[in-house]
Amino acid sequence: MTREGLLGLIRPALYSPLLASALPAAVSAASQGHWAPLFGLGSALGGGRGASIASGLHFAVVCSEDETVPSPGPDGPRNDFSGSLDRLYSQVCSDWPRAPLPAGFRDVPPAKSPVLALSGGIDPVTPPRHAERVVGALGPMARHVVVPQAAHGTLAIACLRDAVFRFIDAPTPAQALQVDAGCAGGLPRPAAFAPPGDVGQVGSGR
Repeated sequence: MTREGLLGLIRPALYSPLLASALPAAVSAASQGHWAPLFGLGSALGGGRGASIASGLHFAVVCSEDETVPSPGPDGPRNDFSGSLDRLYSQVCSDWPRAPLPAGFRDVPPAKSPVLALSGGIDPVTPPRHAERVVGALGPMARHVVVPQAAHGTLAIACLRDAVFRFIDAPTPAQALQVDAGCAGGLPRPAAFAPPGDVGQVGSGR
């Protein structure tokens, strides 16, 4: 098991607070040689053969739109996953077909219709600062709601789906921007999962 391989198993679980709550137990089991829990978490969101992301389309978009953005450099935002992901996309995108981007592709004009941006406070891939920057460019017709203990999939929270439905169905732009979307603000982060019995036995399937 390489460091990059281990990080690749840990990263998917960070997209879901519920899955992330099981990481301490899974990492502990792996340290004892029982890798099944960690492999299970790493594939829980569709990794491996059942992947829900079309890799070809993914690389076509990322190599065209994201890989052309200058790197933040050593002083920019970094984390334990940055190095391996940088190398992966640099290697793939060096030969992947790219689409030319039209002039003004990255410009964000003021919004003419109401926009509701939803962010998870512990999202490992698109933290709230990204939506905040976009909403600032969109102007007064845009609103940003941050759910402190949510990760990447905020629409998995039932009350937020209801808020989005009310936002879309609102009869006027003013009413849309006033829709209450703070229902998940007090949502707690799941406590660390403690497996019943001995961790090693759970990991080994006994």
